Amino acid sequence: MMMKDMLFPEYSGPYIARYFGDQWSMHLPFAFDLIREFKPRTFVELGVWKGESYFTFCQSVAKHRLHTKCFGIDTWKADKPMAGLPPEVFPPEIGEEVEAYNSRYARFSTLKRKTFDEAVHDFNDASIDLLHIDGAGVYEDVKRSFDTWLPKVSDRGIILLHDTRVGTEDGGVRRLWAEIAKTGRSFEFEYGHGLGVWKKTALGPDDSPWLRDLLLAGERERASTMRYYAMAAQAHGLYQKRIRSFRHLSTQASRHPSAYVDFIPYEELEKPIRLIAFYLPQFHPIPENDRWWGKGFTEWTNVTKANPQFIGHYQPHLPGELGFYDLRLIEVQRRQIELARNYGLSGFCYYYYWFGGKRLLEAPLQRVLDHPELDFPFCICWANENWSRRWDGSNRNKDNVLIEQTHSPEDDAAFIKEIEPFLRDRRYIRVRGRPLVIVYRVNLLPHPAATVRRWKSYCNQVGIEEPLFVAAKSFGIRDPRIYGFDAAVEFPPHRIPRKRINKRLEIMNNNYSGQVFDYADIVKHSKDFQWPEYKLFRTVMPSWDNEPRRPGNGSTFAFSTPERYQEWLSTVIQQTLRNNLPDERLVFINAWNEWGEGAHLEPDRQYGYAYLDATRAAMETL
Repeated sequence: MMMKDMLFPEYSGPYIARYFGDQWSMHLPFAFDLIREFKPRTFVELGVWKGESYFTFCQSVAKHRLHTKCFGIDTWKADKPMAGLPPEVFPPEIGEEVEAYNSRYARFSTLKRKTFDEAVHDFNDASIDLLHIDGAGVYEDVKRSFDTWLPKVSDRGIILLHDTRVGTEDGGVRRLWAEIAKTGRSFEFEYGHGLGVWKKTALGPDDSPWLRDLLLAGERERASTMRYYAMAAQAHGLYQKRIRSFRHLSTQASRHPSAYVDFIPYEELEKPIRLIAFYLPQFHPIPENDRWWGKGFTEWTNVTKANPQFIGHYQPHLPGELGFYDLRLIEVQRRQIELARNYGLSGFCYYYYWFGGKRLLEAPLQRVLDHPELDFPFCICWANENWSRRWDGSNRNKDNVLIEQTHSPEDDAAFIKEIEPFLRDRRYIRVRGRPLVIVYRVNLLPHPAATVRRWKSYCNQVGIEEPLFVAAKSFGIRDPRIYGFDAAVEFPPHRIPRKRINKRLEIMNNNYSGQVFDYADIVKHSKDFQWPEYKLFRTVMPSWDNEPRRPGNGSTFAFSTPERYQEWLSTVIQQTLRNNLPDERLVFINAWNEWGEGAHLEPDRQYGYAYLDATRAAMETL
């Protein structure tokens, strides 16, 4: 490797999410490859500590969509067999932090707070394909772990021993490695404190060519393999430093950057909770937007112009798999439904734009109605406010109003008749048999209770089950019963506790006049939520930032991560299970695709499918 490559490495291997720069860091590229090539059915690590090696194995399992079950064993205390390390390297928060990080792999990864001797009874004989024994313990402890766990290793199994180049006074791991390596079914990486790869039985025809080349290599080939992985580890280490310096994460960001998560196909999930994501249809051109904003305008026009305003500001949000899609194509909606169903969602709530008989952006929802094969539950949320240049429904300046929303008894009758085909559709979301209809701003209705009575009367006359009319908790809305509505749905970031953190940030734009809040505060406050007396559907948001719509003057809930979002969603799910009847257990997500407000579950280039995967993980832990 030339010096310029060492200073500015073009690292082509995997980005390892859990990286500390310890001695095990020198073996991370090999660990990643080993999982890909060996494809173990069960992997067990003895001695997880901070999780650098363990989560690299897990990351590879997720990346390559394997069916491997992973288990990490540790007490996170300075007791045997890690007695060689001082107590101060085991502060209590390490185990808690590792367990929190493990949530991203909850589908296949289990951590056990046990000693090695206790945990061995949890596994059947010959059930483990890959066993990693870590820790610079004394020979007696390491030998005991090896002998105790050996019967649990399958005939095709591999055992990894770290610290084979580290010896205590009695020889430690180095001594044990010298004893077992004599079989000839082994390979040792001599750097990074040493890593031994030992196969329980002789190589067979079913073993991969990669593994055969590794274990049967001659002296020259072994040196070449060590050099390759050593250089990969060094390049990766420099790469980590390089990308971390360019991330400019402030102290508000998570301690470790979240990993990019690839698509993982899942089996159908049994769902005691229905997750409904709000869906924005403004991803296709319409004549009105052409006239107001310029030819070809869609939501993507704003999204791509966004710029970061402070250090650590995640902008722009750029789409992943689906790209800058056009909702005139039915293939897009098909794939959206596939993704939503795969990750545990139960439906979409489409924004419905209706202005005294005129519909806007109606094509995607109309296509759902016209194509029964788009078989995914749905409901509507009537965005019953003005369409304005400020994207806030404001009527303070008539010059900013692009199309005005009016309300009258005649409008009430026309609106309910307009949505009748949707309410009759078999896919329409119902609560205890009642079609669910959300109104975004009930306080704009002159006489909301009278409006609801008209709607219910019409449905009774035409033979539709009386809808459940739900008020969004936006713009001062509290108790829906005041307005004659049956229930409320939260609509964050409306009505959530917040405290500006601008003074704690390094602002890059001297003219910036926006407001920044800490996403972590929302997660914290969600645990103290007091359930009201009225019927309520709770809502979470993966992130939120309307900088694309208000350049230099947006509102940003900064430093969201998939882990924090999953924690919030899990909390809300548990609260809903405790407080709502079974068929009323709906949780909403704002949103599926609000890219202009930085609120989207759809995959992006920064996190991939991580927010979708976190959604699935929150459901799987029930």
